[in-house]
This record gives sequence, structure tokens and C-alpha cells, in this order.
Amino acid sequence: MVSDTGSGGSMSYEVEVKDLRDSATAARSAARQVARITPGSHLTSAGTGMPGAESVAVMVRVGSAWTTELSDWARAARGYARTLDTNADQYELDDEAARDAFGPIVQGR
Repeated sequence: MVSDTGSGGSMSYEVEVKDLRDSATAARSAARQVARITPGSHLTSAGTGMPGAESVAVMVRVGSAWTTELSDWARAARGYARTLDTNADQYELDDEAARDAFGPIVQGR
């Protein structure tokens, strides 16, 4: 969450680690679902019904391109999920370090 404190132009933000983890889980789920999709196979099989047609080669190229695009998207989504997990881990470590460093000061009030 990012908030503007109004006058003075200072901003602050707050990160919900659980939201990062939930987003990573959702990205991995989407990647798994997309990785199972094979739209190109339908185009290739459609070409068998039109042997010798010039459009068969085009359908094969389009099907291959779709398969590649979906595979690339799934790979990117898995990478995004890893990044979210890494960031969540780092925020937790930073919060723990801050508690260790400043906890005694706050408790000593």
C-alpha cells in the first residue's frame, strides 16, 4: 500500500507479505493452467482435414507460434512467482532485523 501524507510530499508504503505470497501462488497456478493449453494441436489436426491446402502450412505456423507464446508466458509467470516469493522472504528478514535492532529501544521506553 502506498499513501501520500498530504502536505510536504512525503510518501510511505506498507507491504503485506501474505498478499505477496498469495499473488505468487496465483501466478504459479495460472502458469500451470496455461502450460496445459495446446491450441496449436487443434490447428494442426484441422489441417489433416484439408490435405494439400496451402492454409495447412499457415495453420501449423500459427499453432506453433501460439504454443511458443503460451509456453513463454507460463515461464514468465513462474519467474514472477519466484520474484514475489523472494521479495516476501526479504521483507520478512528485514522486518525481523528491524525488530531485533529496534525492539530493545522501543521496549526500554
